[in-house]
Amino acid sequence: MKRTIRFRLAAAVGIALAVTGLAWAGLSVGTFQQTQRRLRDALFPVIGAHPSIVVVGMDQKTLDDPDIGGFPIPRGTHARLIERLDAAGADLIGYDVLFFQPSSTDEQPAGQLPEGDRALVSSVDRAGNVVLGVSGMFAGRLRDVDLPQATDLSGPFPELAEAAAAFGHVNVFPDTDG
Repeated sequence: MKRTIRFRLAAAVGIALAVTGLAWAGLSVGTFQQTQRRLRDALFPVIGAHPSIVVVGMDQKTLDDPDIGGFPIPRGTHARLIERLDAAGADLIGYDVLFFQPSSTDEQPAGQLPEGDRALVSSVDRAGNVVLGVSGMFAGRLRDVDLPQATDLSGPFPELAEAAAAFGHVNVFPDTDG
């Protein structure tokens, strides 16, 4: 009877080790990646935005519209958009446009922001609820986890950064199946 118990225990340990070894080998060479992606997509389905969320997008038609000002869209136009969203009662305005430096113009005295930039800073400050984007430069991955490691963050020019309510990164890393 003791021999049967030992045999069963040894068989169970052997089977557990074999299954663990096969799973480890399969995961390390990517055998289960497609299944993993499908399961992840099933766990996190794409759903639409909540009805109280409005996305204001820019497409080619927007950029070609002479009333808007072409590309790059003038900072004064961004300022008017923020003012309209604020006047419409937006609780939070997330802006996925990067303003790394003030507009370049030959007409401004050194050290003074161009008119469009001043209008943008003023509208962001008045609204008080604008989250501006920052972009990261990524070089390598963190050692212990498979996450990208940011080596540098670039955000809005100082006057605009001071007016912003907060910042959010705009980098997107899609998985291999989109």
